[in-house]
Amino acid sequence: MSWCPDTAKVKKKMLYSSSFDALKKSLVGVQKYIQATDLSEASQEAVEEKLRATDRQ
Repeated sequence: MSWCPDTAKVKKKMLYSSSFDALKKSLVGVQKYIQATDLSEASQEAVEEKLRATDRQ
């Protein structure tokens, strides 16, 4: 799961995004990634719903 708040400055969001991209490439075997921008999107219920939604695609 990646989490970057909406309130973060653009420069920090860009740095986070590029760092997370590099991390994803190094994590062989991880099939799903979830992004959250506030705590409600990082709740167990929200994560489970996002995982179910990606299974339907």
